[in-house]
Amino acid sequence: MQRLVFGSIDFQLDLGISGEGDEPLAFRSGLVLASRLDGIQPPVDGVTVEIDDPGRVREDALRGKNLGFGGKLCIHPKQVAPVNACFRPTEDEVAWARRILNAAARADGAAVAVDRKMVDRPVILKAGQIVSEARKTLRQLPTCCDCNARKWLKPPRPELNLAGLDAGFLRDL
Repeated sequence: MQRLVFGSIDFQLDLGISGEGDEPLAFRSGLVLASRLDGIQPPVDGVTVEIDDPGRVREDALRGKNLGFGGKLCIHPKQVAPVNACFRPTEDEVAWARRILNAAARADGAAVAVDRKMVDRPVILKAGQIVSEARKTLRQLPTCCDCNARKWLKPPRPELNLAGLDAGFLRDL
C-alpha cells in the first residue's frame, strides 16, 4: 500500500455526518497522522461536490493541503486545475525556501535567522522539501506551459557551500 484515499461522501453516509466542514475534521486528521506513522505517502482528500465553483474547490484543496493531505480527488475536469495549483508550491513559498537554504549554507552550521525568524534543522528540511517538490512539479509541466513556474527555480549560486548541512534533500538540489 502506498497511500490512503478518504472517501468523504461514503464516510459521511456511513457515520451519519451531515457536514463537510469541521464535522469530519478529526477523522481527516487521523487519516493524515496514521499515514505518517505508517510511513506511507500522505493520503488523498475526498471530493468537492460543487462542480462549477472553482473558489470552493480551491478552498477545499487548500484546507486539505494544510491538514497534510498530499492530493485531492476530483469528480470533474473543471476541478483539476485549481486542485493542482493548490498542491504546488507557490512562488512565495519557493522564494522563502531558497532564502532559508542560502542563509543556512552561508551560516555553515551556526544559528541563523531569516525574515526575523529562527532557522533550525526542521525549518531547513521544510525548505528543502518545498524546493524538491517545486522541482518535481516543474518536470511535470508541459513545455508549452505559460504559468511562469520555470522562473521559480534558479540554480543554486555556485559560491554557496551546502556540504556543511546534514540533510539528505541537499543531494536533490
